[in-house]
Amino acid sequence: MGSFVSRTYIPQSREGFTRPIGKLWTPNSIDNSTKQRSHSRRAYYDPVKARRNLHLTDTHVEEILFEHGEEVVAKGVRYTSRAESAVKLVYAAKEVILAAGGVFTPHLLMLSGIGPRDQLSAVNITVKKDLSAVGSNFRDHEVLYIRFTLSNQAIPNPDMLVTNADPEFNATAAEFYTINLTGP
Repeated sequence: MGSFVSRTYIPQSREGFTRPIGKLWTPNSIDNSTKQRSHSRRAYYDPVKARRNLHLTDTHVEEILFEHGEEVVAKGVRYTSRAESAVKLVYAAKEVILAAGGVFTPHLLMLSGIGPRDQLSAVNITVKKDLSAVGSNFRDHEVLYIRFTLSNQAIPNPDMLVTNADPEFNATAAEFYTINLTGP
């Protein structure tokens, strides 16, 4: 895909495009059940927002705090509360769970001193663990769609499927679905 992108102009697509011609980039975060664009709020927050034990704290984690010693073990976080505009520290009784997503998890790790030594040193972050893979290899999943036109001789052809013009085919398809829960 790298050579394809570097040698080819790819027009920017918009959500809801109709008949694209040529190469393009399409949104790939569509929820199959709703056929709508999906994101973390719709996928994770909206279904559970009415829970009584769910509390959004409106805070921003700035750094993971580690125990002193040979091993790097998280013990808490440094954060800023929007309501109080003050930097605070909180310590875990058992464990620190880092779940900041695909972009902000490596970002937070690097701000906390875990990541490639050369990148951390370049911005004066004390290296706590030199891990070259942190912040690397993040990429979208490439996919290639091929579109072609069928002649009207194909059975079933698009006209038949759209207009339901062939009652025999429709009856067979309905029977097949009823028995197997799949298409013909």
